[in-house]
Amino acid sequence: ETDGGNRKGRRILIGSTAPICTYNECRGCKTRCRAEQVPVDANDPINSAYRYRCVCQRR
Repeated sequence: ETDGGNRKGRRILIGSTAPICTYNECRGCKTRCRAEQVPVDANDPINSAYRYRCVCQRR
């Protein structure tokens, strides 16, 4: 009994799963730094997995 190979329906998070920025990632920021969710596949953002990237906040 197999599951029919239906394994690609689950979303897998690649990279950092918690939106926490390290000091190193925010080192070049003059303003505050925050974690932003970015799609791994920019061409297909709806079906893509997501990862977190640290970005400097603009005021």
